[in-house]
Amino acid sequence: MDSILSLEQTAKIVGCSPRTFKNKLWSAQKTTLPPAHKTGRNVYFIREEVEQWLINQPIINAATKRRPGRPRKNSKGVA
Repeated sequence: MDSILSLEQTAKIVGCSPRTFKNKLWSAQKTTLPPAHKTGRNVYFIREEVEQWLINQPIINAATKRRPGRPRKNSKGVA
């Protein structure tokens, strides 16, 4: 039998706060969320679908170097 997850449990698995997850769920951009199933006002997720969705997500390379921004001023007011 499929394991059914609540919104809070799914947010914990995905790695974001439940509030952010809920905001994304009700926004127009639902492409950044796993498939959801609605029953009335409640939203549920199936564990296997969430895990498959996580596997299919592109890998983000966090090691990319960011361009330096505007230089900050030091205590003397000189950049």
